[in-house]
Amino acid sequence: IMLDAHYPFYPTPFDTSDLSSAGGPSALALQSHQQAWLSDAAKSLNQLLNSQKKLQGWTLAQLIYYHDQLPSGIAADIWHQAQILYSHQLYFSSLSAAQQQPCQELKVAVARQFGSLEDLKQRIQAGANALTGSGFCYLTTNRRGKLRVIQQGPVVSRLGNAVPNDHQRGL
Repeated sequence: IMLDAHYPFYPTPFDTSDLSSAGGPSALALQSHQQAWLSDAAKSLNQLLNSQKKLQGWTLAQLIYYHDQLPSGIAADIWHQAQILYSHQLYFSSLSAAQQQPCQELKVAVARQFGSLEDLKQRIQAGANALTGSGFCYLTTNRRGKLRVIQQGPVVSRLGNAVPNDHQRGL
């Protein structure tokens, strides 16, 4: 853990082999992803912001959403590392070896929007498989609460932007 950093890297709080035995990603895949993406993004972002004291108070979401307010010489690098770190923190924080079911409200919304939880899983899997290179596939809502599955490729627009661009496509 990088205790002296503004954006720390935290390893998963569980044994990653528990996930692979539960049918999830392999422990090796998770560990390499942590080192290759999450840890490196945290280090890089902290280095970029080392001389940017004002920005060190911003959340990752703010660094991504307000990228047009970042210093011009390093804005793209800050934004890129922040979105990698944000996406991977979200991913790793949602992992669990225990089988979990969505709450009733989400089950109803999924059934209404996609037909069934299994149909949603297939839609997410298809979206993830359609990505070229690295990226994520998310279940999100729009401002009216309608569920959407979106893809986030290696480069994304502002998180929260309701209009998909070339790299963030609603499925």
